[in-house]
Amino acid sequence: MTSHSIHPPSVSAIIRTALFVRDIERASAFYRDVFHITDIFGEGDLPQESIRTLLGIPKDSHVQYRIFQAEAHNKGMIGLFQVSSPTPPVLERDLKKVHLGEGCMVFYCADLDPVLERLREWDVVVIAEPTYFKFNETIGQREMVFRDIDGMLINLIERPVDDEG
Repeated sequence: MTSHSIHPPSVSAIIRTALFVRDIERASAFYRDVFHITDIFGEGDLPQESIRTLLGIPKDSHVQYRIFQAEAHNKGMIGLFQVSSPTPPVLERDLKKVHLGEGCMVFYCADLDPVLERLREWDVVVIAEPTYFKFNETIGQREMVFRDIDGMLINLIERPVDDEG
């Protein structure tokens, strides 16, 4: 038995998802429109050299951020980060499929149909329109999977948004 199994590290629940975006204003508009997330936890430029070290980007890169906050402070936040001068390369992949190593944000949604209509206005890739997913003999719900405007995979599960179970 290793020392890691005796004393596991103390780690909190996930605080936020950090997304690297091409255009922070357009990405902000997308998340405001589709998810109705409007409260901003923080925004601005990150001039510290340490951010470049943490991201593995050139020392002359410019980093701008905007972190949207859900109703609960420090829970479920979405951080948008735009790196420029130089801009990082776009991750090349088939947007109609999932890939090993990629993340997927999962949200509850009271009604998938209006979201699907809104997504059509944004002309994003919808991998699966609302589909009934039967988890087992007693549990099932409608779900959909799509990509945001920068290719992030998102899964919406149709159930009341205040449902914690």
